Amino acid sequence: GVGDGGGGGAATSVKGDGLNGGEAEGGIGDIDGGRRAEEGAVKDVLSAELERVGLGMYEEKLRELGVEHLGDLKYVDESAIHSLEAKPIHVKKIAALVQKHSGVTF
Repeated sequence: GVGDGGGGGAATSVKGDGLNGGEAEGGIGDIDGGRRAEEGAVKDVLSAELERVGLGMYEEKLRELGVEHLGDLKYVDESAIHSLEAKPIHVKKIAALVQKHSGVTF
């Protein structure tokens, strides 16, 4: 009937929460659309945690080290933290964040 077209769009919006891989939102980005949506969802979680503790400025450097998820912080060792060239207090905050997500202490 008349309302059939609008209902489909709403369902797609609900599914596009990033938790199911993001394929539902892939139309705009063409080939990379689904992957971008998925990376965006991962980035949101990592970004939010870094911002929450005042370390958002290190997100790009952590991603360059290969940190893609909060769980990846367990692979960040002391030398990796120092490679970020962070301020001394930020080094301690990053170490605390690594400890929180891995149980490893420095």
